[in-house]
Amino acid sequence: MASPSDGKGGADTSEKPPPVDWGKVFAEIVCHTSIDYFAIVEMTIPQIQAIKNELGPNISLKIGGPNLFSDTATSTPIQENTGKLPKLSELMNFASAFNGI
Repeated sequence: MASPSDGKGGADTSEKPPPVDWGKVFAEIVCHTSIDYFAIVEMTIPQIQAIKNELGPNISLKIGGPNLFSDTATSTPIQENTGKLPKLSELMNFASAFNGI
């Protein structure tokens, strides 16, 4: 008779999946949705799995000026602080980047 540890028939030799890191699951759901911690506690595992599957493995947010969620870089580089106050035209250009928000 084959023993379960020799891998030659007998018991199921498939590997167990790694244990679920519930702290990471809760953190991802809380940080990337409007669901709070106490609502997650009341959910079933299939509900949590469905939300986690829709979040994807990595949520990428591009932070920038007018193209807040765009993959392209802004056309103007960030300027160093020279200690001078900005001109009115520079302030207007900055403010115009937020039209339509």
